[in-house]
Amino acid sequence: MNKKKICELIWNSCRKDLENCENILVGFSGGPDSVALLHIITRLRQRGFFKAEVSAAHVNHLLRGDESFRDENFVRKFCEKYNIKLKVLRVNIEKESKLRKKSIEETARYFRYNFFEEIVSKKRSALIAVAHTLTDSIETTIFNLTRGTGIDGLCGIQEIQGKIIRPLLNFTKKDTLEYCKVNNLPYVEDSSNNSLEYSRNKIRHKILPVLESINPNFHKTFSRMFSLLKEDANALNVFARKKLNECKLGYGVYDISKLKFEFFSIKSRFIRMSFSDFVKENDSNDFLSLSYKSVNLILDHIKEGGGTVQISKEVFAEVSGNLLKFFRKKSVECLPNEEKYCIPLKKLLTYGKKGFTIRLISFPFFKENFSIGGRFESFLDYNAVPENTVLRTRLPGDKFCPPFGSVNKSLRKFFNECKIPKEIRDGVPLLASGSKILWVDGVSVCKDCCISEEKTKKVLFIERRKN
Repeated sequence: MNKKKICELIWNSCRKDLENCENILVGFSGGPDSVALLHIITRLRQRGFFKAEVSAAHVNHLLRGDESFRDENFVRKFCEKYNIKLKVLRVNIEKESKLRKKSIEETARYFRYNFFEEIVSKKRSALIAVAHTLTDSIETTIFNLTRGTGIDGLCGIQEIQGKIIRPLLNFTKKDTLEYCKVNNLPYVEDSSNNSLEYSRNKIRHKILPVLESINPNFHKTFSRMFSLLKEDANALNVFARKKLNECKLGYGVYDISKLKFEFFSIKSRFIRMSFSDFVKENDSNDFLSLSYKSVNLILDHIKEGGGTVQISKEVFAEVSGNLLKFFRKKSVECLPNEEKYCIPLKKLLTYGKKGFTIRLISFPFFKENFSIGGRFESFLDYNAVPENTVLRTRLPGDKFCPPFGSVNKSLRKFFNECKIPKEIRDGVPLLASGSKILWVDGVSVCKDCCISEEKTKKVLFIERRKN
């Protein structure tokens, strides 16, 4: 496939995403796939297809001794040659995988994407482009088959996941190698890719050649299968998400009375989605996932009317009658003990706080980039915030007036109404002026501090962030 053709196809596949963003971060390992992707994206920008700033990020996993540093040096020189901004992270993946009791591949993926997300979180309207190919997608599906999987595991790799785009998913590794050859682009080879110790390499070197001998066009047939299965999976996910929104009562709590009569495919998706939402809401740094066994245990408890499933050392799912609740056994200590009750707002604005983004923005900027309607979780009218405001956790006698309420109520009562699990209430961050609660993390802002067109001049933007 010639270089002009591949550029045009990639542009057509992700035109909408690239035209509407201001920054593109490319995950850059230095291998032929990522070299081709970075070169194509910079070439498209040079030709005026889009105006976004292009940068690259490289993670040195420190797994292959001198070869890891060879790759890092190659990446640095390549980006310097093409005048591309680069950020590099070094992390001992082998050590981290042992600490977390996860596989090296899973741990490496976790640190890679966390690093990419951290970089783009500081940029406006940013996307992360990674160089997975159709060949990678096929390998993933075959690997999932060997472990047992449903429709989602047969769909291959997703083209778009949040801020992540994969422009090369319609191209094979053979295409990227050809592109590098035609454009005289150097790249590095990962020697571990040739080792048959890894399951993925066995698939690549043993199974794919057999498939090609049976059907030389097997890449196209897999691509067609992915498209059909993704349509089915998307339909099921949309229905499950709709059901989830109908049943959600509050912070990790769901009314499951209507779920009992749904098909298994909807119920299992409901459980996985609810757990995924819980992990995100708790801003967890653990890379938790829900196993097939755990999903079935939860569904058994729903059928029986009660029971508890331990998902990790601290995380549990509890079914009680018509309620499903996810919670942590330990209280969430969001703030260090010595500062737990007395971090002044002025200090927060000056120095910030790990785990929080706290800043002032002008009302015109707020209107341009956010929506007033229904946003009570992260934005306060700064002029309505008293000078003695502090960040702390709850204390006896705390009162809160919800945005649409007219009467102050005890914070305890408000937590009950929001179905916030008792296990985490002592660790929920609050903004408070005396016993008056102005902001409850992830839940609401008090009525007096809500933003309005008429009176707001400055907006206090406060939110939790990962890591």
